[in-house]
Amino acid sequence: KVGVIWSDVLRLAPELKMRHAEPNRTVFETEGGALGQEIQLTVQPGSAAATAVLPEKSLGRFAEIAEHLGSTSANNLGVTEYTRVGLRVSFIRDFDTLEAASAAVLSTGRITAAEHAQFGVNAKPAGIEYSIRRDDGKNGFVLWLKAQPVQIDWDPPYGFGPFLKSVHEKRNRVSIEVDSYLAASVLVSQIRITDWIAQQYHIIKRDSNRFLEG
Repeated sequence: KVGVIWSDVLRLAPELKMRHAEPNRTVFETEGGALGQEIQLTVQPGSAAATAVLPEKSLGRFAEIAEHLGSTSANNLGVTEYTRVGLRVSFIRDFDTLEAASAAVLSTGRITAAEHAQFGVNAKPAGIEYSIRRDDGKNGFVLWLKAQPVQIDWDPPYGFGPFLKSVHEKRNRVSIEVDSYLAASVLVSQIRITDWIAQQYHIIKRDSNRFLEG
């Protein structure tokens, strides 16, 4: 059924190109372009997933493609129930120094860091991480708040050195990541993915702001 699924998806999103194909896993993705973003779709046994880098703020196009991927996969594979539906969103900001990134996280009041020596170490935090998970049996979420250095190292493949530049950068990054999900199974006929994404995205943005304000 893989060919049928992707033919249907490509009618909606012809900018997608196949990047990986094997019997148990197929991946299609864009390279930015007209959408101004990168989208990757993956179908494998047990799951269908859509991810986007720098999507439009409304997530409209992303949600439309995710809805179409889910529905065409369900129709062609005879799926009647989703065992998990989730939306995972990351907000990222880079700072000039790790100290500034750490200070931004500490300013939320969610975490405290002693200024004196601890466990025999007298140094400023080299990274900060806070996480919380809540689940009421119907809906759940996991939240991560981090300040950490990120090293980016990339060298062009052999033969491309004269045309592409290597990238070696260090970023001091703060990220807040929220994975919001349905804790119980849901019938395919009972959920419209575009509406669910819009609702959850609104909640994530609203409550993330409240969380950061302390």
